[in-house]
Amino acid sequence: MIQRLILFISLIFFFLSSAEAQDFRMYILLGYPGSGKGTFAEALKERGYKHLSTGDILREEVKKKTAIGLRYKNEIDSSSRLLPQEVIRTVVFNQLQELIEKKEKLILDGFPKTVEQAKYLDHLIESCSLGQSVRVVYIDVPLNVAFKRIEARRSCGKCGKIYNLLAAKPKITGKCDICNASLIQRACDNAESFHKRILLFNETVKHVLTYYESKKNLIKINSNKSIKDFINQANVLDETHDNI
Repeated sequence: MIQRLILFISLIFFFLSSAEAQDFRMYILLGYPGSGKGTFAEALKERGYKHLSTGDILREEVKKKTAIGLRYKNEIDSSSRLLPQEVIRTVVFNQLQELIEKKEKLILDGFPKTVEQAKYLDHLIESCSLGQSVRVVYIDVPLNVAFKRIEARRSCGKCGKIYNLLAAKPKITGKCDICNASLIQRACDNAESFHKRILLFNETVKHVLTYYESKKNLIKINSNKSIKDFINQANVLDETHDNI
């Protein structure tokens, strides 16, 4: 009788765990600055996803004037060089691991940037038996289009909402639609910083793309289209997530 009860309870836990794994989904977004990773993430946030942007996390460190924010302010503001692995581990890894273990529907934006980080992420995902629920998406866009988007990008200094003066303008010039705070242009949203960030991308993230391609786990989508069409593409991709 006791053995049957133990078996019954074990089966319940198994089916509950399987259901959670089926509900879990993760997108790893890769692409040039200005490719549309933020727009893709915003579309899926409305479908219940949590957006984990390493850039936003690090900029929050600067805003809060933490030890890491103060020490690496210039590097974080320019986004033109990799931070030491121990910094990424402190501000990203722990939060990422917690979300994965909770099986949150998750979008990773800006991570991984190196093959070493990609392998760490693979290990974390596989240790939770969630490998089949992860899609790596490379958002492709011509460099000149990405640069125009970066130059036109503005963000709310208070709530962080992103706007684009070419395609997604605020209702009131210079003001956030959500909280009415002033919009700002990030220090890295200029020609010099864009060039440095592209060099960094080619030195690091391109190797990550090759790594995922070798594992046949890379989906390429084109973002050189209207925002409406691009958002629709993101939604369709999510609707067919399990069949890709």
